[in-house]
Amino acid sequence: MSAALPLDPAGLSGTYAPGGNLQRREHNAKLVDDRAYGSQSAIGVYERQANTSPVVAQCINAYVLPLSQATWEVHAPEGSKPDDPITALVRQALFEDMNPCLPDVIREQTRAAITYGFDVREPVARRNPTTGQITFRTAAPRPAWTIDRWHFDRETGELASLEQWAFREDGGSARVTLDADRILLVTHDKSGNDPTGRSALRPCYRPIETIDQFMKYLAIWGERESLGIPVATTPEGMLEPDLDRVDLTLKNLRAHQQSYARFPAGTTLVWTQGNPQGGEALIAAIRALELQVQAAFLAQFQSQGVTSGSNRSVVD
Repeated sequence: MSAALPLDPAGLSGTYAPGGNLQRREHNAKLVDDRAYGSQSAIGVYERQANTSPVVAQCINAYVLPLSQATWEVHAPEGSKPDDPITALVRQALFEDMNPCLPDVIREQTRAAITYGFDVREPVARRNPTTGQITFRTAAPRPAWTIDRWHFDRETGELASLEQWAFREDGGSARVTLDADRILLVTHDKSGNDPTGRSALRPCYRPIETIDQFMKYLAIWGERESLGIPVATTPEGMLEPDLDRVDLTLKNLRAHQQSYARFPAGTTLVWTQGNPQGGEALIAAIRALELQVQAAFLAQFQSQGVTSGSNRSVVD
C-alpha cells in the first residue's frame, strides 16, 4: 500500500445494474423483484411472511422494541441558553410539526428495512406562512415494490438516482425519478453498492416456509385424526342410486357434523378413530423450526453495530 491514498477509486464494487435494472445475487427466483417485494395488486414473499408468521412478527418486534422504548430529545449546543430559539425550532420541527414525527419515521424505516432489506423515504418540507421558516413536513414512504430501477454514477459507482413506477391515487400510473440526494435510504446488510441489501428474513426463508406447510398438515391431522373417518360397509348387489345416497351421507357427516345418518337397508356404519396424540411429532418439528428462525434473527441482531464501520445497517 502506497503512502498516498488515491482520490479516485480504482476497484469495482461488483454491483451490476445495466440500464438501471439491478441484478441481485440471489439464487432463489421467489426472492427477486416482484415475487420478493410484491406489486401494486399483490404482496410479496417477505411481506407475507412478516404478516402471517407469529414467530417472524415476534422477531421483527424485537428489533423495533428498543426504538419504541427510547427517549428522544433535542439538546441545545454547549454554551447555549436552555431556551435557545434554534433548539426549540428543531424540536418543534421534528417532534410536533413533522407527521409522522421523527421517532415514528425511524421505527417505520427500521421495520421496513428489516422486512425488505431496504426502505426509501422522501423528505418533504413546508414553509410557515407566518414566519417564513422552512421545516420538515413529512418523510413520505416510497415502498419497495414501487422502486423499478436504480442508477449509479459511472465515475464513483455511488447511487445517483432511482425510478419509481406506481399507480396514482386517481387510478393513473406514473414513472418518477428521485435523485439520491433527495431521499433517505436505509439498507440492511449491504453488500457492495447494492442499495437493496438483504432482508433479515432471507436466512430464515426455508424454515418459515416449512413451518407454514407443517401448520397445514397439522390442521389436516386435527380434522382426520380427532374427528375420525366414517366408513360404511354396503351389502353386495346394492343398486347405484343407493350407493350414491351412502356416499352423500358420508360426505355430509364429515362436512356438516350431522348427528344422525340414514342409510339403505343392510348398510353398516363404523367410525375409524385416529390417534389424538399423532400430531405431537408435527408440533415438535414446528417448535424446532421456530427456534431456527429465532436463532437466525438473533445472530443478525447481535451483529448490528459491532464496530463503528459495521455495514449491516446503513443510512444514506
